[in-house]
Amino acid sequence: MTEAPLSNKSVLIVDDSEIVRNSLSDLLHSLFPLDGIYMANDGDEAISKVRTHQPSLVIMDIRMRPVNGVMALLTLRKQQPDLPVVIYTNYAYDNFRTMCQRFGANEFIDKSGDVNLLLEAIRAHLN
Repeated sequence: MTEAPLSNKSVLIVDDSEIVRNSLSDLLHSLFPLDGIYMANDGDEAISKVRTHQPSLVIMDIRMRPVNGVMALLTLRKQQPDLPVVIYTNYAYDNFRTMCQRFGANEFIDKSGDVNLLLEAIRAHLN
């Protein structure tokens, strides 16, 4: 079922796994009529693509090289403090959750959990 149009909304997916990036992109394309879905392999590329594309939302893993999601989150918060950032990771340990929340993540979601939690976060931050 397709959502109501989200005019001028776009999402940046940041993950070092091409499979995860493509799966999320396919899922978002099927559920949300977004203006754009962009992808990045690591935090450094994410920072560059945020500058270039000005997405409405960033969905980002934390365990990436050379620049991880935590460092990218810190940089994004300095450059774009109002940009929603959803951390979506397999490393959903309390220490990572606490650190990301302290550094300004809007959401922290475990990849191994229910994907509907991610979809709810996306809806909330794009509307």
